[in-house]
Amino acid sequence: MNKYLLDTNVVIGLWKQYPSIINKLIEDEKIIILKEVSEELVVKERKEYKGQQVLSERFCKLLFSIIEINKSNLEEFSSKLNIKYSKSGNIYLNSINKLSQNDLLLLYACHSDDSLILVTEDKYLNNAANQILGEDKVMTLNMMIEEQYSEVN
Repeated sequence: MNKYLLDTNVVIGLWKQYPSIINKLIEDEKIIILKEVSEELVVKERKEYKGQQVLSERFCKLLFSIIEINKSNLEEFSSKLNIKYSKSGNIYLNSINKLSQNDLLLLYACHSDDSLILVTEDKYLNNAANQILGEDKVMTLNMMIEEQYSEVN
């Protein structure tokens, strides 16, 4: 069974536009969130309640979907990609696509696990994923929503 590996912007998009769909995906155990992506989400989802820092309910629902990947072959993977780093730490694939470290981890996770399909709204990551993983391993939020609706009907 394929699972969706979600980029930060997709999780936020689902929370804003499709809260019932993300809840169903969580319930059906169809989504995966990298630990590094969850760390980006924590910054947005940390709230103060009675003087204490707490995480939002919607973030807490994701906790069982969060994984930490084995990065032992990450260096070997990235060396095959013709990657260049800028002074600011951004990654350039084939000198065209601007990727973050988390983007590279998302690519690596999908490359390492055939059951994962990357879902992103980032055009650079989407282009890189199509080149590296193939079109069948990457989709946009709208494509995932359409797929979910077609499974229900």
